[in-house]
Amino acid sequence: KPENIFLHRENGKIQVKIGDFGLAKILSTLAKGITAVGSQSYMSPEIIEEKSYVYECDVWSFGCVFYILNALQQPFSGEDEVQLQTKILSIDYTPLDDKQAQEVVSAIFQQQKNRVSIMDLMTMEFFAQRKPELTSIIEQQKILVQKDQEEQKIESVFQSQCKNEKPEPAIKVEKEVLVEETEKTDKEPARQTRKCC
Repeated sequence: KPENIFLHRENGKIQVKIGDFGLAKILSTLAKGITAVGSQSYMSPEIIEEKSYVYECDVWSFGCVFYILNALQQPFSGEDEVQLQTKILSIDYTPLDDKQAQEVVSAIFQQQKNRVSIMDLMTMEFFAQRKPELTSIIEQQKILVQKDQEEQKIESVFQSQCKNEKPEPAIKVEKEVLVEETEKTDKEPARQTRKCC
């Protein structure tokens, strides 16, 4: 939400920083979240309906912020929680006057399966005009997303293997253990070698 977007001036340049990660949730691109957290005005229909979600809900939230920056008002509002949820679920909002900005909003305010990706948004006319500044950011993000997806796949494979079988330890340690004989004898305790772990 706009209240969590901060402008920071350093060496004559303005940087945009995001704050207040109290409810932030990092989701694997392979795993889907099912809990509803965050400000309701920025929630996508799938979160309100308690369906599983991935990155598309962040695209929706971006759309809400984008709308506010263009219209200086919330895209979805209501007198109470029920009315607000009804407007979000029916995607009932006042279109923006600016044609290019409305094109962006129209692509975002869709049901989950039809919602545009951030990468596709960047090819729209509104953002294409700002392409020189955005191109390097997009390329950096693509690299980070690809790296994250590779790490997530490795983690997913590891997790599925752990569920199916107990993994062998990377290093096997053998430990000598003294085992007391059950019957009393004059003999010393027998020594047995047993694998640890």
